[in-house]
Amino acid sequence: MDLGSLSYVEKLENLYVLMETKQMLEQKEKELPKDSKQIELVQEDLRKIKQEMELYTNGQTIDFDKNELVLGALFNPSLVEEMGQE
Repeated sequence: MDLGSLSYVEKLENLYVLMETKQMLEQKEKELPKDSKQIELVQEDLRKIKQEMELYTNGQTIDFDKNELVLGALFNPSLVEEMGQE
């Protein structure tokens, strides 16, 4: 995936969508019975999302407790840097 052609804002928007999707899949995973065949598919999707998120964050794993931080980072990129230092 070539991220070089995307602007900073586009990258953050895409990261936000990935985070929302990740949350949705994690919730779905909790709701599925442990012996369900679908759980493997959900876990595979979660692995793919994590990999894609790492592409957007240059290999850093950033797990925001509140998605509002990503929206704030659209206007203040130092929020992302501060979260990485904690």
